[in-house]
Amino acid sequence: MSSTSEKYELILRVFETKHAHVDYLPHDVKISLNERDAKTPPMVPASHADVKPRPQAKPIILSAQLRPRTSNMNVVDCLKISWYHCDGKKGRPTPEMSYVLTVVREYSHTEATDRIKRLKRPREINMTQSLLQQKLNNNKIPDVQQTSTLMKLRCPVTMMPIQIPVRFDNCEHLECFDVGNYLQMNARKPAWSCPICNKRLPFGTLRIDRWFQGILQKAGAKTREIELDGTGNFKITDQDDDEEEENAGTPGQAIEVIEL
Repeated sequence: MSSTSEKYELILRVFETKHAHVDYLPHDVKISLNERDAKTPPMVPASHADVKPRPQAKPIILSAQLRPRTSNMNVVDCLKISWYHCDGKKGRPTPEMSYVLTVVREYSHTEATDRIKRLKRPREINMTQSLLQQKLNNNKIPDVQQTSTLMKLRCPVTMMPIQIPVRFDNCEHLECFDVGNYLQMNARKPAWSCPICNKRLPFGTLRIDRWFQGILQKAGAKTREIELDGTGNFKITDQDDDEEEENAGTPGQAIEVIEL
């Protein structure tokens, strides 16, 4: 996309101070820039009588309220935010809040996928191997040692084969999801949540997993699930029917163990 067609927006995001990356808008919030009211999101209906409704927690776009800029003058904008501070009697108590003003550009899911591939440092293989060891060694049952674990290879967003496997840095699972499907399905959501563990996490921590890429190449596109041992070797436990027929062999034949 050329620079002439790029569109930038000024947005306001309000957060709960103690919950990073979680958008929040209090009751009766009013936001104005240069004495011009900003449009707030639709209201969340009250759960019962005598409870005040509150707006959906989404970023507020302020671009339309900005004063025009010229190259030979200084311009000052004035932002005002007011709200009803709830003590818990008429709804959820108002928490401590923080806000940020930022200039953003909207990318299509195709553009965002390309930027992650070209510009984002991928997760190194040894990082995921360490996570695998932690999962196998973190057994809560005394005197019982876990020697293997099951891992799904299909994208949880579409249940289709993964083309570019990604996960967030703070996820504690080995499974990945397809970045293109994820960005397309979540483009209009106000926060980024992992489709596997459902944690809300910053978009900047989403990166390609090289170890998982190697697993996909070895297992093949038809494989749905594998069983991993502590060394990273695996055997296929579930795959599409046509692949199963090709690999069935003689009755009782052992499934091939693939060494990485």
